Amino acid sequence: IEGICGGSMSCGTCHVYVDPAWVPRTLPEDGLSPEEEDMLDLSPDPRETSRLGCQIILRDDLDGLVVMVPGGPKTS
Repeated sequence: IEGICGGSMSCGTCHVYVDPAWVPRTLPEDGLSPEEEDMLDLSPDPRETSRLGCQIILRDDLDGLVVMVPGGPKTS
């Protein structure tokens, strides 16, 4: 995952599909920011489980997080 913009949500190169079992743990308490939603809308093939990888705050409880990159095998 490239993440060319360094976390500023300006490129979408870190677009990932979060495994559905992990989605609740990766979402901020107040939901996706409008900026992240806008960038995902511009990303190819956005899905309900789409996130910008640069916006997922990594914590100990996310050890083992499963994500897929666009262009990989289809998920539901």
